Amino acid sequence: MNAHKRQSVPVRSMQAWLRDALSGVAQPTTVNEIAQLTAKWSISKREHLAIECARSLLSEAAHDENVRILLAKGIVALLPDSMTQVEQLLNSKSREAAEAQFSLFAFLDDAAPRLKRAEDRKKVLRLVLDYLLGAKHNVAWAPWMAGDLLGDHWPFDESTPLLMEAAKHGRFVAGREAALHGISQALERVPKQLQWELVGTLKTVAVTDRSARLRRYAQALLTDLRRV
Repeated sequence: MNAHKRQSVPVRSMQAWLRDALSGVAQPTTVNEIAQLTAKWSISKREHLAIECARSLLSEAAHDENVRILLAKGIVALLPDSMTQVEQLLNSKSREAAEAQFSLFAFLDDAAPRLKRAEDRKKVLRLVLDYLLGAKHNVAWAPWMAGDLLGDHWPFDESTPLLMEAAKHGRFVAGREAALHGISQALERVPKQLQWELVGTLKTVAVTDRSARLRRYAQALLTDLRRV
């Protein structure tokens, strides 16, 4: 039997279990609320909750969207003490993991203001970049959400270099396409100098990408820019 499923909390009790772990806070619970509640916990207690959240995200419990969202918020709120679990989830290839990855990417930007150490922020971004570089399929739209996270939600001075790298060097179409989506979002909010760098990446992809579909996508984004 899969270890994650063997040790996970049954679906019916998942939300109640997590609310109990978080001192009984009722839904809806935000990332910041969870972070505030757990801020004074010991590191070992925070790490234990992160482990339980990750186990359940990779189990049948993750089929319940409300449960999955709550668990993903818990993982994000526990950063940097949940860094190992974020890495574990982003490296997993199962269907449950893809849905969990989508939810993680939807809330990871909430961690950015709270991660005060540069090395922690770089670690999170490196995990997202590695995910995009290796994303083989657009299962559950998880790669798309990773591109959206970097392009529209994370501070652009840190995230745009990663989008350009993934757009040019992603091993599979899914990751490169997600990076192009992120670039399309970033173009609307970055200063002029970064816009030119992003446009340069689009021009490179439009000419050199080995996928005809992605070359057309990059060219379409360039065409849209000329119309603005």
